[in-house]
Amino acid sequence: MPYILQTDRLTKIIGEKELVRDVDLHVRKGEIYGFLGPNGAGKTTVMKLVTNLWKPTGGRVLLFGEPLTPTSYGVLKRMGSIIEFPTFYPHMTGRENLQIHCDYMGYSRPKGVEEALEQLELDDAADRPVGSYSLGMKQRLGIARALLCRPELLILDEPTNGLDPAGIKQVRDLLKRMRPRTSPNCAATSSERWRPWRTPWGSSTGGGCGRRSLSVSWREGAPLISI
Repeated sequence: MPYILQTDRLTKIIGEKELVRDVDLHVRKGEIYGFLGPNGAGKTTVMKLVTNLWKPTGGRVLLFGEPLTPTSYGVLKRMGSIIEFPTFYPHMTGRENLQIHCDYMGYSRPKGVEEALEQLELDDAADRPVGSYSLGMKQRLGIARALLCRPELLILDEPTNGLDPAGIKQVRDLLKRMRPRTSPNCAATSSERWRPWRTPWGSSTGGGCGRRSLSVSWREGAPLISI
């Protein structure tokens, strides 16, 4: 089975600082991964590289079997993402923010905005200015925006930031529901809050980052979000 996401010896250096080195990831369709590591290990750096926000110093990224380049617009439209804190136009409503994103990206699903708002239970707040949203509501709106295109690959950087326990469970349940409905989907998540832990399904190293390390853990059918 081909990999939906692959990195080969991915490296990023800024000035004299090596952020990540020789990161190899291989993710197949339908898999859900948790991307774990201590502060400064390079989790967000890797996610910026695989979403084309940053260009690698060395190595390469392949999405859906195609090398990622500055002009990979079609490939990137098949992916949804949140990198760090999602930002919005504060004077516009939640619905308007999602609609302007659809217009900018060229998404043409008429009911996509309403479906995304309903999935994240934001339909009651959809016509309020985003500036009045709590941190948790903005985080959920960011996830809703990432889901607008029904992505084949979903990259979520700290998706539970600002969420209360009920909101965290909602995100977990949403990712579990998405997988059987859209089997090609893959969700990758990262957490800044990390502690050594063992799981009944194991873990593996996801690439060296200087003296630090990244860990990728997984279980079939269940997302891993470190809290």
